[in-house]
Amino acid sequence: MRRSIVDPSLQQKWQSPKLADIDCDGDLDILNKPYTWEAPRVDVWLNNGKFHKK
Repeated sequence: MRRSIVDPSLQQKWQSPKLADIDCDGDLDILNKPYTWEAPRVDVWLNNGKFHKK
């Protein structure tokens, strides 16, 4: 797995982020809940990169 940073400034604004393959395409996506900004809501960040099995 390759480490990637979405945006370091988001670290203080997210509550309980989770990594999972939400769209079942083989790569990790992010599910998070904003701590204060326009809460309550849930955000889903889909990783649309290409997955290559080695």
